[in-house]
Amino acid sequence: MNIPTVPECYRLMSEYSLPINIIRHSEQVAKISVFLGKKLIEKGKEINLELLRVSALLHDIAKPIDFKHFKLDPNFTSFKPSKKDVETWKKLKDESGDLKHEQAGVLLLQKLGYVDVAKIVGKHGYSKVIEGFDNYEEKILYYADKLVKHDQIRPMKERLEEGHKRYVGGPPYSKEVEETDKKIFELEEELLKKAGVSQKDIIELNNICIDKV
Repeated sequence: MNIPTVPECYRLMSEYSLPINIIRHSEQVAKISVFLGKKLIEKGKEINLELLRVSALLHDIAKPIDFKHFKLDPNFTSFKPSKKDVETWKKLKDESGDLKHEQAGVLLLQKLGYVDVAKIVGKHGYSKVIEGFDNYEEKILYYADKLVKHDQIRPMKERLEEGHKRYVGGPPYSKEVEETDKKIFELEEELLKKAGVSQKDIIELNNICIDKV
């Protein structure tokens, strides 16, 4: 199994010009993932913690291809992309075609030789919970990503409502959205119960340095 080290993850973030707000988001997702992973390991579950950690750090490696006109919302970040940053994003976009960032990230990671990381990263898209997951690494990364708004961990209900307002409008929501949300809450209940933690424990990770998890 070929897994990058944490320093290698940050090198890739730099190489592909990942904006600082996306890096901070990814760090929060990694923090939740490692916290839950450790708790589940204590309960006897089989989890590759390092694979989970680096998958969380790299899950949005191709996120810039989703930026409209390659511009960032100034309400959420002061990051000013350079000409080189935009050229890097355009190149990745051209190589990815019409793919969304989740699948573009899969292709990039596969190209880099990180096949196992790519498999987990490929399951973090909103609708993937309907398809189901093959392992705890996929479940945890999916769940952790849904909890983080920019660089803040928020309650799932709040996150979903905010996401729907931004991307689909409503309510009322389509049956597909309602079914997906239902599956997400079921996943949350499963993971928290099996890990022996509460949503409050997860949200309190906002106050803990990533190195302390």
